[in-house]
Amino acid sequence: MPEASAPGVLRPAGPCAIVIFGAAGDLTKRKLLPALYNLKVNGLLPRELAIVGVTRKEKSHEQFRAEQSQDMRDFATQAVDEALWGELRRGLYYQAGEFTDPATYPKLAALLEEVARTHRTGGNVLFYLAVPPSFFAEIAERLGAAGLLREAGGAWRRVIIEKPFGRDLESARELNARIGGVVKESQVYRIDHYLGKETVQNLMVFRFANGLFEPIWNRRYVDHVQIKVAETVGVEDRGNYYETAGALRDVIQTHMFQLLALVAMEPPISFEADAVRDEKVSPTSATETYAAVKLFVENWRWAGIPFYLRSGKRLATRDTEIMIQFRQPPLMLFEEAAARQIDPNRLVLHIQPDEGIEIQIKAKRPGPAVALTTVKLDFSYKDFGDTGAATGYERLLHDIMVGDGTLFHRADMVEAAWTVATPILDLWESLPPRDFPNYPAGSWGPAAADELIQRDGRTWWGQSPSEAAPGLTRS
Repeated sequence: MPEASAPGVLRPAGPCAIVIFGAAGDLTKRKLLPALYNLKVNGLLPRELAIVGVTRKEKSHEQFRAEQSQDMRDFATQAVDEALWGELRRGLYYQAGEFTDPATYPKLAALLEEVARTHRTGGNVLFYLAVPPSFFAEIAERLGAAGLLREAGGAWRRVIIEKPFGRDLESARELNARIGGVVKESQVYRIDHYLGKETVQNLMVFRFANGLFEPIWNRRYVDHVQIKVAETVGVEDRGNYYETAGALRDVIQTHMFQLLALVAMEPPISFEADAVRDEKVSPTSATETYAAVKLFVENWRWAGIPFYLRSGKRLATRDTEIMIQFRQPPLMLFEEAAARQIDPNRLVLHIQPDEGIEIQIKAKRPGPAVALTTVKLDFSYKDFGDTGAATGYERLLHDIMVGDGTLFHRADMVEAAWTVATPILDLWESLPPRDFPNYPAGSWGPAAADELIQRDGRTWWGQSPSEAAPGLTRS
């Protein structure tokens, strides 16, 4: 059970060892080690901490420390204080071994016993599987067989896995079953780095701490919701992975369904982890680099209100946003010319690259005529000072160390998301499009995506009519 702390106050995590399988990869050097250093700077790591890297290549503890020191100089998000980094560096250890070799795990167990004595970690261990998804279940099973997931004497053991959590509903169920066969669900943390972003975390506060918004957060006042994840980069060097994934699996089924859940969920009975997660459940390649879908949430609050989701690579801009468009005023009390100027009110949550919240309302321009203009009420997280010293993993790693599962996927949440996505994927596989809806790099995607929303009498937020793809055709 996570320990209680004062509201709004993060306490330092307790003693523990962090084992990173795949410690030679980009995730470790670009995100995990810089995030741990940032937590150290903010006084949120324990002194009784050790970090054990596990990869195939033979090397000494000192070689591993030297490599990680260089990586910190290259990828830290703020200036590195050598004294603080030195404290972390002294706690770095290395274990060589194949992930699939049973002999690796007794060696790891022996090293963890040594680390527990040296650094007084209390036997608490966090296993981070920063590896390809094909290794998730096998590593968990081998950890279980070696007794490394057994919690005894008040010590905890936790396992972190990164998305994707399966390729479809069947594989997700199989993965959940295999992991669940060796470890309790409360010990598993399925991580999605999008949920570590400030604006995403702020969404629940925005909804439930402001009496102004929750009363209008329903079908009576909301016209529709749009969620966009746009990237200017292409597949780049992820071609092999992307060919087996695609936009629906890689982004929409994971990140975007979680954003949709945070927008659409009913108020939880509390902000305890399970209470929040209970409410969420509620060129020759034919692999999609762009996907747009229209979904409905089948409950009283959102009956008949469409949620439009779109994500793609090599688009016009890089941004991630949630836009909630409210209904038009029921009566037009202005002259006809002025009435035509009345656009809907919108609430826009900017998630990346610049995090902030914007509300668009109408106001009268100064002067004798009734001329309306859009006024933006907004704030940026930059207003709170420098927010650059973060990787997005700080809050997530801290939550895992203190045992708070609020921001993590539970097994039933993963399966619920695949229940929606798998029928779409099955249809695409069984009925390939006769005319694959390609789109030029730097555009806003294929014509079929514009038609999806335009036939409902709406347009994509942030995209002017002139930017719509020419020659709209049905796909």
